[in-house]
Amino acid sequence: MSQLGRYEIIEQMGTGAMGNVYRARDTALDRAVALKTIRTGVDVDQGIRQRFYREARACARLQHPNIITVFDLGEVENTAYIAMELLEGADFRRIIQECRPIPVEAKIAAAAEICDAIAHAHRHGVIHRDIKPSNLFLTKEGRTKVLDFGIARLPSSRLTVAGQILGTPNYMAPEQILANPSDGRADLFSVAVVFFELLTYVHPFQSKFIPGRIVLGEPDSLFDGNTSLPVLLEKVIARGLEKDPNQRYQTGDEFAADLRTVLDALRGNASPSFSGIQLPSDNAIPPARIQPEPVSSVAVPEGQDAQEWRLSEALRLLPEFEAAIKCRDLDRAQAAVVDLEGRLAGDVRFTEAIRLCRSRLLELGSENGASEATPPDQSTSSVAGDTLAESPLVHPPQANAAGAGSVDLDATLFGSSAATAVDLPSQPSQPPFSDVPAEAASPTYATSPEITRPNLERWKSLGIAGAIVVCAISVLIAGIVALRPVPVEPSIATAVVSVASANVFAGPGATAKKIAAVSSGTQLNVLRLPTSRDQKWINVQVVRPKVFRPGYVRVAELRDWHGKTSVAALALIRMFSPGKSGAEGEISGQIQELNNLASRFSGDPAAKEARLDAARLRLSLAQRRKSSGSPPEEWQSELKEAQQELEPLAGDQVFRAQALDLTVQIDKLLAAKPSGILSPSPTALAPPPASPSVSELLARAGQLREDGDYLAAERMIDQILRISPRNKDAQALRDKIRRAHDIENK
Repeated sequence: MSQLGRYEIIEQMGTGAMGNVYRARDTALDRAVALKTIRTGVDVDQGIRQRFYREARACARLQHPNIITVFDLGEVENTAYIAMELLEGADFRRIIQECRPIPVEAKIAAAAEICDAIAHAHRHGVIHRDIKPSNLFLTKEGRTKVLDFGIARLPSSRLTVAGQILGTPNYMAPEQILANPSDGRADLFSVAVVFFELLTYVHPFQSKFIPGRIVLGEPDSLFDGNTSLPVLLEKVIARGLEKDPNQRYQTGDEFAADLRTVLDALRGNASPSFSGIQLPSDNAIPPARIQPEPVSSVAVPEGQDAQEWRLSEALRLLPEFEAAIKCRDLDRAQAAVVDLEGRLAGDVRFTEAIRLCRSRLLELGSENGASEATPPDQSTSSVAGDTLAESPLVHPPQANAAGAGSVDLDATLFGSSAATAVDLPSQPSQPPFSDVPAEAASPTYATSPEITRPNLERWKSLGIAGAIVVCAISVLIAGIVALRPVPVEPSIATAVVSVASANVFAGPGATAKKIAAVSSGTQLNVLRLPTSRDQKWINVQVVRPKVFRPGYVRVAELRDWHGKTSVAALALIRMFSPGKSGAEGEISGQIQELNNLASRFSGDPAAKEARLDAARLRLSLAQRRKSSGSPPEEWQSELKEAQQELEPLAGDQVFRAQALDLTVQIDKLLAAKPSGILSPSPTALAPPPASPSVSELLARAGQLREDGDYLAAERMIDQILRISPRNKDAQALRDKIRRAHDIENK
C-alpha cells in the first residue's frame, strides 16, 4: 500500500494492538504525519473497530501540548485511519529498558507534564484507563506526550464489557484490577507506578505476579533503586500509590503541584537530601471531609458573577420563606428551604441563614403535626379555677427534668426560662391552650401561667424574622464591598510565587493584616523594584484569579522575575546575579536571561549593556574552566560566544571602549603562540599532553573535597560523569560532597 486517501505511505513504524502505524506524508498540506490504520471489513471484530474510532474522538476533543494531536480521521476501502502528529524521540518503555541517564529534574518535569495532560483529559470527561510506559513519549525537544486513548471512557460511551478488564494489569490501580467502579484517580495511580519505574528503572510492585501484589502488597521503597533521589519524592510517590482512591491524589493538578514543588526545591538546593518542604497537598481538605453538593444544586447562569447572583437569590428567597412561615404553610416553607440550599450551597455567607431556616421549618412541622392530632373540641377548653399543676395538658417543673440535656430553641433565641419569667410583664392568670401538647411544655409555662403559646410564637417568629433580615442586610453590605472593583495599579515587573503558599500582607511585616493567600506558580505584579538583594519585603499586587488591593510579600518567596521595561529587566538580572562565585549552571542561566533581554529590547541602551554583561560572564566562565583543567574546546567555545556578543557593539560610540577592552582580554586568552616570525621550538612541535584519566580526575575531586572547595569538586565530578555516566565511585563521591556542603550550610 503506497497511498491511502490523500496520505502517501513512506514506511511502517510499528504494529499496535489495533493495527499498523506508518510514517506518511499529507499530500494536501505537505507535512509528515503518523498514520494509524485498521481494517474495517465484515470479518473484523466490531469491538476493535469501535475502540479505534473512540481513540480518535477522545484525542480530537483534547487540545493540550502534552497530548498527541489528531489531524484527521477517515476510511478508505475498508481501511480506517487516524492521522496524528509525527513524534521524534522515544517512549518511556525504551527509556526504562535502556536505563537512560536522564537528570532527575527532567524526570520530575516530565511526570508533572503527564499529570497536566491527565488533568486536562479528566476535565473534558475523558479517562485514559491505560497509562503505561509505552503510551508515554518523550520527544527530542524534551516534551512529554500522552498517547493511545483507545480504551478511554467518554461520558457518553456505553461500550462496556461485563467481566472484562481493559488496560494493562501491571500498571492498573487496585480497583481496576478487581473490576470495581473506578474514576480518574485510577489514571493517577498508573502515573505514580510509571514515575516510580522511570526514577529507579524498577517496577514498584516487582514480583512473579505483579497485579496480585498491587492489590494485596505494599510497594518497594523508592530508595531501594536510587539512593540519591530527593527524600520528599517518596512522600509524593507514596500518596500516588495509595490503594484507597480517597487517600490518593484527587486530581492531576494536585499531583502536578506537588511534583513542581519538589522540582523547585531541588533546583534551588544543591543537595537532594532536603525533606522539610511543605507540599501543596498537605493543606488540601481530606476527601472524607468534603461535603457533596446537594443533588438539587442550581448552577450559576452563564455570564453572571457567582457571588452577586447568590446574593440576589438570597434576598429573593428569604422573604418568601418568612411569608410561608407567617402563613404556617409547611409545603411552601419547605420548598423555599430546598430552593435556598440548592442555590446558596457552598457559600459560607449564608450558612447561618440556612441553619435558622431549617430550625424554623422543623419546628413548624412538629407544630402542624401536634395540631392535627388534637381533637377540635379541646382546642379552647379550660377551667378557670384549675391550676397548671392539675391540668393534664401541662407538666409541672419536675416533669421536664429528663429533657434537661436537649436543645431549647426558646432559650437559644430569648434567654433562659427564669429570665423570660422576670422580664415579661405580669398579666392576669389565664388557662393554658389545649393545643399545646404535654410533651412540648417547658418549665417556663409551668412557672409563668401568664405566658401563652401564641405570645411565644409571635415573639419567636419576630426573632427569626429579625435574625434573617439582619443576616440579609449584612450579606448585602458584604456583597457590595466584595463586588466593588479594585483597580489594577501600574506595575514595573512581574514575579512568580516559588513556595507552596505565600501570604500577601497590608504592610511590610507578618504582623500586618493579611490581604490574600496565593499558591505556588501564581504570578504577581511588582509595583516597586527591590533596592538590594537582601531586601525582605516587596510591594506587589495580586491580579489573578481576582484583583486584590496592593500589599507586601517576602522577596524570598518569589522567583522568575521579569521586568516590563529594558531598564527594569536589566536591574533585576543584576540584582539577583549569582556573582563570579556562583555555580556554572546559575551563571549560564543569567547569560541566557541577558540574551533574552537583548533580543526583546533590541536597540535599547539597556539591551546593549546586557550584551556587555553577557560577554563579561562568558569570559569569567572561560577563565574558571581553563583553570580547573577543563578541555580547551569547552572554555574556548565560551570565548567565541563572548566575541559574538561584542560584535554589534564595535561601532557604538558609547560602548565601543568597553567592548574593545573585553575583546583584548579574550584575544589574550585565545592566543596560542607568541607574535613574530620565529622557528617552532621542540616544545611547540611536541604532541599535546594527554587528557587526565578518570582515576586522576577522581583523585583531584577528592582532594578538592578535602580542601573544602565543594563547587570545584562537583564540577570535576560532572566532568567524570560526562565521560563515564555510570561511574559508581564518582556518584558516591558526589553524594559525600553534597552532604558535607549541606552540613556546613546548616
